[in-house]
Amino acid sequence: MDRVIVRNAMNLWINVYNIISIFLQICLRKCNIRRWWVKPHLRNDLRDEYGAYNCIFRYFKLNDEEEFQKFVSMTSEQFDEILELVRPQLTKRSKRRALTPEMRLAAVLNFLAHGNSIQKSAWMFLIGRSTMYRLVIEVCTAICNVLEEKYVSFPSQDDLSVIANMYWRIWHMPNCFGAIDGKHIRVKAPPNSGSYFFNYKKHFSIVLMGLTDAFCRFIWVNIGDFGSSNDAGIFQRSDLRQALDNEEIDIPAPTYLPRTDVLCPYFIIGDGAFPLKNYLMKPYTRANNLTHEEKIFNYRLSRARLTIERAFGILTKKWRILESPVDWKLKNIETVIMALICLHNFLITEEMSKDEAERKYVFHPYNIENEAEIGIYLGDEPEDATSIRNTLKDFFCSHLGSLLWQNERAL
Repeated sequence: MDRVIVRNAMNLWINVYNIISIFLQICLRKCNIRRWWVKPHLRNDLRDEYGAYNCIFRYFKLNDEEEFQKFVSMTSEQFDEILELVRPQLTKRSKRRALTPEMRLAAVLNFLAHGNSIQKSAWMFLIGRSTMYRLVIEVCTAICNVLEEKYVSFPSQDDLSVIANMYWRIWHMPNCFGAIDGKHIRVKAPPNSGSYFFNYKKHFSIVLMGLTDAFCRFIWVNIGDFGSSNDAGIFQRSDLRQALDNEEIDIPAPTYLPRTDVLCPYFIIGDGAFPLKNYLMKPYTRANNLTHEEKIFNYRLSRARLTIERAFGILTKKWRILESPVDWKLKNIETVIMALICLHNFLITEEMSKDEAERKYVFHPYNIENEAEIGIYLGDEPEDATSIRNTLKDFFCSHLGSLLWQNERAL
C-alpha cells in the first residue's frame, strides 16, 4: 500500500512539473523573453580566438595572398581600397564592442564569393544568424553607395566613342557601343506570386538585363523583372529602350566604317530575341535559308556579343551566391546583385593597368546559350534598320572589313 501511495505521489509531481514547464514556455513566448542576451558561442573572447576573421582571414592577408584571393575574390590591395571607401558607413557605435568594418566586409565578401548559407557563414565567423543577414544588406548597400555612380553610370558621348573604338580593335565590330542580353537569377518563389517568376528553364527567377562594353564591364543594368518575361518584353519596358527611341542618349554622330566612305550610325548588338532597330543590330533569322554572307554577319555579331556572355560568366563564377536559389525579399536580392555588378566593374577596371598575367579577376570560359532555345523576335523589321544591317554585312564580306578566319567559322 505504501508503495502505491509513493508511486501515485511521484506521478502527480511529474504531471505538475510538466504542466508548469509548458506554462512557463508559453509565458516566455508571449513575453518574448530571451534565454540569453548573447549566445555563449558568440562571446567576443571566443570570436577573437576561434572565429574565421582572426584565424583565417587575417592569416591569409598577412601570409598567403593566393588563398586570400580565393577567400574574398579579390587581392588584399583591392580589399583595402574598398574598405577605405565603405568604412564610414560600416563603423558602428554601441555599448557592447561592435564588429569592426574590416570584419563586416570580410564576412560578407566571403559569403558572396562562395555562396554559403547565411547560417554557415554565421557559424564560421561566430556571429548571430540574424546579424549575418543584416550585415549582407548593410555592406551591399554601402558598396552600391560608394561604387555605383563611378563604375556603373551610363557613359558620356566621348566615352561611347571610346567603347566603340575598342569594340572594333578587340572584337572587329565597328560603331558598336554595347552588347545586351538577359540572365536569369535563381530565386525561391515569392509568396503569392503564382507563375510570374517561373521561366522557360523550369525554375523561379528574376531577370538581370545588362549592356556591356568591350571589356565586359556593365554600363547599364535592369534588375528584377519577372522570370516569365522574355528579353524583348523586358527591353521594350526598359528605360534604355525609351531613351534610345526618344533620342535622349547622347550617341555619337554616324561615322565612316573603317577604311571606307560608308556612313554608319552607332548601335548596340543583341541576339535573336531582340527587335531589329536602327540602334540595335541582331542576327539574321536562322529559320530562313541564309546566304554565306549572312552567315558571316551572324558570326561576326555573335563573336562581338561574347562580351555580355563573358560578363555574366565572370559574375557567376566569381560570386557563387548567384548559382543557387536565394530565399530573400526581392528588394534585398536586387541590392545584392547591384553590389556584385559594382564589384565586378571595379575589379576589372582596377586590373586593366596590369599585365594580363597579373590579372586575377580573369575571364572564365562560358558557353553561349543555344539560340534555338531562345524566343526569336518576329515583329516587323524597319527598312532603315535592315539597310544598316545589310551595309554591315557587305562591309564584313569586303576585303576592307573581312577577317582571315571568318569563312571557316561562319557555318
